[in-house]
Amino acid sequence: MKKVIFENGLRAFLATFCLLLLGAVVVNAQSSSLSAVAVVPGISSPMVPTSPLYSVPQGNFYSTQAPGLIEAKLIGIKDELVANQNDPAVYSALLVKYKYFGKIGEYLQAGATTPNAIAAGMWIFLETAELNVPTSVQQSLKQEAIDLLS
Repeated sequence: MKKVIFENGLRAFLATFCLLLLGAVVVNAQSSSLSAVAVVPGISSPMVPTSPLYSVPQGNFYSTQAPGLIEAKLIGIKDELVANQNDPAVYSALLVKYKYFGKIGEYLQAGATTPNAIAAGMWIFLETAELNVPTSVQQSLKQEAIDLLS
């Protein structure tokens, strides 16, 4: 009799535990797929900007090729920086572009997905006030990154 009661109690406990575990997995999957804020490894509390400019882009993106594409882009921008040292306006615009794409590369190396890295790279404009980059330029940089990596 005691054995039957123990077995029934154990079954009920295991069934409850399995349902709780399944629920936790479902909630975790839903929360990670619905994230509108970029999630980057190594950043414990990401900023939550109000502008849609900082949202995670949707679409199909390169994953394994993305770091190489960013490296090639950075090399091209470096060459342009060298060629335009005497023109301060062009040089500063290229420097902003270099910093943005460099941040994307850093986040990709840290293990972020490509869309999250694109969105998190935009944080450089929030973190670095001296850049003072107009919203239209930020939008064009983000679009350029999306076009490059998709």
